[in-house]
Amino acid sequence: MKKRILLLVLILATTAFAAENLESNYTKGIVRLSDFPLDNIHILRLQEAATSLGGNVSHMETKLAAYNEQHMREFTKLQTSIENMQFTTLAQVAALQTAIDRATQRLDDATDKITGMQVAPTLENPAPTEEEMPSYLLILLGVNIFLLILIVILILWLRSHYKPKKEEKEYKKEEHIHPAPPELIAYVKGQLDKNKKVHDIRIELAGKGWTPSIIEHAIHAAKEK
Repeated sequence: MKKRILLLVLILATTAFAAENLESNYTKGIVRLSDFPLDNIHILRLQEAATSLGGNVSHMETKLAAYNEQHMREFTKLQTSIENMQFTTLAQVAALQTAIDRATQRLDDATDKITGMQVAPTLENPAPTEEEMPSYLLILLGVNIFLLILIVILILWLRSHYKPKKEEKEYKKEEHIHPAPPELIAYVKGQLDKNKKVHDIRIELAGKGWTPSIIEHAIHAAKEK
C-alpha cells in the first residue's frame, strides 16, 4: 500500500515538473501579436468597392431622373406644338370658309344689282348693251370672280396637301397588315378552296421555309378574299 502511494506521488511530481518545463521552454518563446492590419485588407477593399458602387448607382439614378424630366419636357413641347398646329389649321379652314361665304354673297349681290339695273327697252331709252354696263360693276364682278378662283385653288391645294398623307398612311397600314407576297396569298386561297385544313397549310408552308408571321398574314388575307 505504501509503495502504491509513493508511486502515485512520484508520478504526480514528474507530471508537474514536466508541464512547467514545457511551458517555460516553448510557450514563453512564442511571440504573440494582436494587431494584424493586413488580414483585413480584403474587407477594406470590399468596403471601398461597395462605397464606390453605391456612388455610381446614385449618380446613374440622378442622370436617369434628369433624362426622364427632359424627355417629359420635350414631349410636352411636342404635344403643345401639335395642338397649336391643329388650332392654326382649323382657324385657316374657318377663314377660308368665311372668305368663300363672303365671295358668294358678293357675287349674289352683284348679280342682284345687275338684274335690278336692267330696264325694259323703249323707243326713247333703248336697252343698254354690254358695252353700256357701268365700269365699277365690271370691276367688282371681276374682283369677285378672281377671289372665288383663288379660294377654290387654295381649297384644292389644301386637299391635295393633306389627303395623300392620309392615303399613304392607309397604304402603309394595309402593307403592315398583309406583308405576305400575293403569290403566297393566292396559293393559300387555292388550298382553302380545296377544303384543306389551316393546320396542314401552316405545316406545309413552314416546311417550305416561310416564317410564322408571313404564314399567318397570308392565311388572314386569303380568308378575307
